[in-house]
Amino acid sequence: MVDTNEPETNRLATREGRPAMGARLTALGGQLLGRHFVLGATAVLGRGATSAVCVDDTDVSRSHAEVRRLPDGTYEIVDLGSRNGTFLNGDRVSRSPLSFGDRIRVGGTIFLFSPHDPLSEELLLRDRLETVGRLSTGIAHDLNNALCVIKSMAALLLDEPEMAVPSRAECLDDVLTASVRAERLAKRMLAFVRGHDDPARVLELGSVVDDAAQLARRLLPEDVTLSVQVEPKLFVFAESTQLLQVFLNLAVNARDAIAATGRGGAIRLVGERDGGDVVVRVEDDGCGMTEEVAGRIFEPFFTTKGPRGSGIGLATVREIVENHGGRVEVASTVGRGTTFTVRLRAHESGSVARAGTLVKQSVTALGAGQRLLVVDRDAAARRATLRLLDRSGYVVTEASTCAEAGARLNTMDVVLLDLDQAATCLGALESLGRAGVRRPVIVATAASDRDAALDRVRDLGASGLVLKPFTRGEILGAIHKGLSTAGLIDADDTFQNRRSR
Repeated sequence: MVDTNEPETNRLATREGRPAMGARLTALGGQLLGRHFVLGATAVLGRGATSAVCVDDTDVSRSHAEVRRLPDGTYEIVDLGSRNGTFLNGDRVSRSPLSFGDRIRVGGTIFLFSPHDPLSEELLLRDRLETVGRLSTGIAHDLNNALCVIKSMAALLLDEPEMAVPSRAECLDDVLTASVRAERLAKRMLAFVRGHDDPARVLELGSVVDDAAQLARRLLPEDVTLSVQVEPKLFVFAESTQLLQVFLNLAVNARDAIAATGRGGAIRLVGERDGGDVVVRVEDDGCGMTEEVAGRIFEPFFTTKGPRGSGIGLATVREIVENHGGRVEVASTVGRGTTFTVRLRAHESGSVARAGTLVKQSVTALGAGQRLLVVDRDAAARRATLRLLDRSGYVVTEASTCAEAGARLNTMDVVLLDLDQAATCLGALESLGRAGVRRPVIVATAASDRDAALDRVRDLGASGLVLKPFTRGEILGAIHKGLSTAGLIDADDTFQNRRSR
């Protein structure tokens, strides 16, 4: 991010011969938390539906303020006669120039004014795809190991139906453990590939560093060790996928530095609080760098690795860290190793922000004969859900599409839809519901983008969302909540309560 202490004439200066960057607003709180809004020539902030940045807040006027790009490429903020004022870095303003790093408050929402550079985004994507290519072999190996356990144990259970109960339980426990491993691995990889679709939010830094370490270990030879030591409760406001990319790139760079020595070595990821910042150091005992090389390593396409190197990994690291308002430093000694230090502003909140709510209940809320319709194109997923719900007290009907469900939609107490079918089915249910009781609708999805799925569910007006693969407790909890919210059952009516009566 550009230093806001620079002279006004430099705040949108060109970099490395590229045109001046555009700009964007990032919401630092409220319902828009983590959302990015790329700015054009003008952008109105307000409560009106036609506003470029729509803020659903009664303290915000319909046309509250406007961000304008001036002919020289700089930006300004103009209050449009709002009721409660527009605030820039804590001061009420009517018109004021903007610098990267400024904070604009409209009602109860604060927006960060920051650079938007499409060329840099292309660089980040190229680097991420390059890393995915490196990871693919290790990921396939781990997934095949997990699938081997699932496939062999399932075959054994089918071949030996009279197996003793203890042995049977052990086989099933192995299947569940392997499936959880595969699920976590797939989610990590999908989150990394997803990139910019992941909104910024308050994160505990340790979890991001741990995920990066888990992926990096699949790229390390046997004679290179990687250790993680991060203090608990280090919070930052950031995009998790981009931070994951930073630490993964630094770990891969450390691996290459060790490989250049012709011997094994160690990589250490250390995180701690330093005043108002959080700091993560990536240390290695590799070949080190000369002062001249260290001064150029963040330049795009500069590399000392010959044909093997693209020269975009460390440039990407700097780009991401600076776009998060931080900085990255390097200290190196030839023959002794290198330390990269990533410094980010600490977030003082002790609670991690969430973009939405997923239903995750441990209560086994069994049904009591309610009629439930499952609509899902995937036949195997549909059958598995059908068996689970049928054995959980529901009278279950299935369909592959909303059209196939037809008139049965009108006879159900609750409907479980795959997200791909949600728009069509919910439209039909809404028209039927105008004449009677609305049926609770739960949406299930295997999509990797949790927050986009939550947005779609809210837009469609469904009762709740569960992510595939879900556990029995998660799906039953979602259905129970939907029924109780609709007033069709008592909210406290769970299997445990019924059994105790």
